[in-house]
Amino acid sequence: MNLKFASAAVGIICAIALPLCGAENAKVPTRGDTPRNPATAPSTQKMPPTNFMGIRHDAMRMVILIDGSGSMVPNFDQIKEELRRSVDGLLPAQSINIILFKDDGYVALSEREVEAVPLNKMKAYDFIDRAAVHSASDPAKGLQAAFAGEPQVIYLLTNGDFPNNGKVLQQVRGLNKDKKVSINSIAFLEHGAEYEKFLK
Repeated sequence: MNLKFASAAVGIICAIALPLCGAENAKVPTRGDTPRNPATAPSTQKMPPTNFMGIRHDAMRMVILIDGSGSMVPNFDQIKEELRRSVDGLLPAQSINIILFKDDGYVALSEREVEAVPLNKMKAYDFIDRAAVHSASDPAKGLQAAFAGEPQVIYLLTNGDFPNNGKVLQQVRGLNKDKKVSINSIAFLEHGAEYEKFLK
C-alpha cells in the first residue's frame, strides 16, 4: 500500500493509493501488439512509466477516472494540477483517457484512450480546465466507459461517497474478472480504517 498525505485548506487530506479488488496481483502487460498509430511509436526508445500522484506503472494505455461529486471540491485544484503533470509526461506512443463521472452519467476526453500527441494533449488540457464537480456521483457508467477502451491501468480518484459501495465493488470485479487491468484507487478523505478496507 502506498500512503501519502497532503495538506489542504480544510485540514489534512489522506491520499490513499490502494489497488482495488485484488488488482495488485494483475500483471500489466507489455506493449507487444501493433501500436494504434505506427508512425508515432518509437522503435527502440524505452517508454517512461505512467505516473499519477507518484504511482507508477509500465503501461502504454491509461485511464484516469475521477469522482465528480461536490464533496471533491476541496481537492479539485490539486487533482487538475496532477492531471496536467501526468499528461505532460506521456510520449506520443502512449495513450490516455480522462473520465469524470457525475450524477448517473459521465463526461470524457474521448470514447477511448487517445495517443499523447501534441494536439491530443492540448485537448486534454482544455478538458481538464473545463472539468467541474456536481452535487452527486455514481461511478457505474464511468467505470463501464473506462474499461471499454481496454486500458492497462486505471487510476480511480474518489472520496468514496457512493450510493452503494457493494454494487461498485461487484461491478469492478465483473469488469476486471481476468485481472488484466491494474486499478489504483486514490482516496481523498480523513483517513479511516473502514474506508481503506473498502478500497482494498
